[in-house]
Amino acid sequence: MSLRAKLVQSIIEASKSSSSSSSKSASSSDGATVEEAAAPTSSGTSGYGTQNTTDQSSSRSAEVPSRMRGRAKLVSSILGPTHHPPSAVAADVDSVPMKNLAIGSRGRLVQAVLSTVSEKSSGSVVPATASQDESPKASAAAGGVVEAPAVEPSPSKQAMEPVVRTGSSGTKVSLMVNYMELKCTPGRGVFLYTVDFQPTVESRPARSRCLEQNAHILGSTFTFTGELMMLPVKLPDNVTTCKAKNPTNDEPVTMTIKFRGAQKMSENVNFYNTLFRRIMHFLQLTEMGRKCYDPSQMRIIPQQRLEVWPGYVTAINEYEGGLMLNLDVTHRVLMQTTVYELMQTIAMADKKMFHDNLKKTLLGMVVLTRYNSKTYRIDDILFDANPLSEFDYRGDKITYADYYQRQHGIKIQDLQQPLLLNRTERMVAGSAKPQEILFCLIPEICFLTGLTDEMRKDFMVMRDIATYTRVTPNQRLAAMQRYCERVNSNEKASKLLSDWGLELVTKPKILVGRTLDQEKIQFGNGTVNAGPNADFNRNVTDYQMLEVVHIRQWVLVHTARDGRSAKTFLDYVQKCSRALGIDIAAPKTIILPKDDQQEYANLLRSRIPAGTQIVVLIVPTAREDRYATIKRICCSEVPIPTQVINSRTLMNEKKNRTIVQKIIMQMNCKLGGTLWGVDIPMAN
Repeated sequence: MSLRAKLVQSIIEASKSSSSSSSKSASSSDGATVEEAAAPTSSGTSGYGTQNTTDQSSSRSAEVPSRMRGRAKLVSSILGPTHHPPSAVAADVDSVPMKNLAIGSRGRLVQAVLSTVSEKSSGSVVPATASQDESPKASAAAGGVVEAPAVEPSPSKQAMEPVVRTGSSGTKVSLMVNYMELKCTPGRGVFLYTVDFQPTVESRPARSRCLEQNAHILGSTFTFTGELMMLPVKLPDNVTTCKAKNPTNDEPVTMTIKFRGAQKMSENVNFYNTLFRRIMHFLQLTEMGRKCYDPSQMRIIPQQRLEVWPGYVTAINEYEGGLMLNLDVTHRVLMQTTVYELMQTIAMADKKMFHDNLKKTLLGMVVLTRYNSKTYRIDDILFDANPLSEFDYRGDKITYADYYQRQHGIKIQDLQQPLLLNRTERMVAGSAKPQEILFCLIPEICFLTGLTDEMRKDFMVMRDIATYTRVTPNQRLAAMQRYCERVNSNEKASKLLSDWGLELVTKPKILVGRTLDQEKIQFGNGTVNAGPNADFNRNVTDYQMLEVVHIRQWVLVHTARDGRSAKTFLDYVQKCSRALGIDIAAPKTIILPKDDQQEYANLLRSRIPAGTQIVVLIVPTAREDRYATIKRICCSEVPIPTQVINSRTLMNEKKNRTIVQKIIMQMNCKLGGTLWGVDIPMAN
């Protein structure tokens, strides 16, 4: 018998012993025996106390376990044949109480077993005052009152209070977090209603207009999805009837509004987040993805032709302190370069491969159209279309050039440039599935967003950008408070919050945190404290590694022109290895005649001797294709650890010692060694 079966059986036996003792005392005090209480019932009734013949019980015990499996079969075998349902209902096993024993958690399993055992031990079937086949209508006709039994909510559906886990070690410290409290007005909340229309109104906008005609009853603030309506205040009656006129045909409509319940905050997280998306629109912020940016506060970097837009990230959820707004500051870098200018640069580089190079560069990029402050993802490039191409606009044919001239006052200069295509899926009224909508954009008025790979590698560019994007905690706090004050001072935003009974607090939440004691870092030949900032980088090179793998057989590969860098590397390996507690023997050196990707591939496949622990390759430049080839071969074809070193990193005499020490540590870790460790106290 498995451990789980033994556990369940021990629980059942303990319950049997306690239940039998209590049943004996009850029978002696009442003056009735168990046999008198367990009166036989008719064969038509169902229940665990029904007495049957030995043949019937044996047939049930042979039939029901074959229909069960898992936990239900386990409990059935422990309880015995007397707990199987009668043969009359054996064909429908799902109708008996045993069906729930195989569903749910182990706690529910044991609870169901104990309740079944207690019913069996206490014994007995209470004599029925009326036949179980008698319908409720018959009982009511006899003068009785039929009441529905009270249904207790299941533990899984009951509201669970937040679990507060607070430690005791360390020193207490006050912490300010980027959470703003949303106070809820008493009596306000989210109250759910269903709305029935008679006669039926098919159009969802028409339904909303019918509800708006009853603003004197419902109020001016509500959210309607077509069938469900959410109100910030509960109506006086659970069922409210309203009259309205169908705006499409002026026919009278009767609306029956039924109350369904008051929802909790945790059930309306999406609703509250939608409210703040509307608030972002009121503040005239531009939405890019899930973040919103303020174009009026942009910072320009003229020397790089870049713009930095500050923005905010918001998320609402219910926490231990109630409803909270998680607020953070973010930035978005945009270029002052248009897609058209980038296309000209690509065309000048290689006219023959213009189409292929343009697709490789532009597909997947996000562009900004400043005339409406919206962003679009480039999904395709239409080389067979241009601004003179026509499309349907409100029943008429119009060219893209004329459309932008009339709608936005923008005159397109190059009428032969290809168009950019954006595909977006949106829900359309009357459609169950989202429909694909196509947007054709003109490169001349689309601006690039983000940074190119060349810009990310440029130290000067990244330094100029970091001037605006790296914010201190005080600057972050000031930006958060400005946002909250801006929301409260905006008339539309503050009214929207107050209508739903919400108030945004401008000061961030203050919590009590704990500064833990300093950890002790273990090395191979000593122990040091991590320090208040947990910075022990200097100690890593001063002490030996905790666990080392001595390198007895390894290969060093370099080109002929990198011989000086290879010699410098080997000299420092001999100087630094003993201090780190590792023995590194002299390697087998292989010199390649030239820096060619195929040369590296052939060497790794054929010239690495058996038993080699690691291969170190010194390469002249950083090339992704060469690096990918080395790693692919050494991971899939010739499984062996590798360490690739750019020779330029070994040309700084002042930093060579530190660089080689870190390379040795990486080699040790790749071979299974450990640099340092901490004590983790265990319970046992």
